[in-house]
Amino acid sequence: MKSLIILVLVLQGVKGTPRVHVLTPAITALRGSDVRIDCQFHTSGMRKGFDVEWLQKRQERINSIHLFHQSPELSHVQDHSLTGRSRMFPSAIANGNASLLISNVEMTDEGEYTCFIVMDGAGYRDTAVLTVVASYEQPELQQVLEQEAVSLSCVSRKGFPAALVSWIDDRGGSYSQEAITELTLTPEGLYDAHSRLKRAFSSQRRVCCIITNSPLQERKRSCVQLGAGKSLEHQEALL
Repeated sequence: MKSLIILVLVLQGVKGTPRVHVLTPAITALRGSDVRIDCQFHTSGMRKGFDVEWLQKRQERINSIHLFHQSPELSHVQDHSLTGRSRMFPSAIANGNASLLISNVEMTDEGEYTCFIVMDGAGYRDTAVLTVVASYEQPELQQVLEQEAVSLSCVSRKGFPAALVSWIDDRGGSYSQEAITELTLTPEGLYDAHSRLKRAFSSQRRVCCIITNSPLQERKRSCVQLGAGKSLEHQEALL
């Protein structure tokens, strides 16, 4: 099978050349979005036909994503995990455009993507690294008033990578080091953040739990107004 022949060539260390070029070697995509990995190759001087294959390397495993032959009946073989979510552009391939589009990006799509071209009996390749990130849900802040202290619980789910959780008040105070924070990796490959803060406050103030996702430059917060035995909860997102 031609796909296996190309895979063997890759594993044997076929070198990249200027004949194949991935335009963006490092790509960051938001979970649920669409991402296009642009690959161009030079067809000038080509004496015979060509084949195009996209390979994904994830956790040392290599999968064939798409295979394009000049014989239509042999084209568009794809890995089951991307069935219905990935495609090439057949009308553009003859002009040297072998780009790959992945729709509704999932965490399992992260990895190295190799654009591999076989022409005139030789193999050429270039590689892009796809990183997938996910936005955290708006944090939920709950409180329990006790006789001498207040217990605050902050939960934010389904984000990636691991978030930074911080606690501050409207007077410039920081309580992050006093909090107990747990980050749990779910079967979906996402993180759930749960942070707890328990302390006594001597006067009225507004206390906020902030979830920071650095690659997205995203900060989401939930706040509670404490003091005089009363509380008023309100939430806001800062993106």
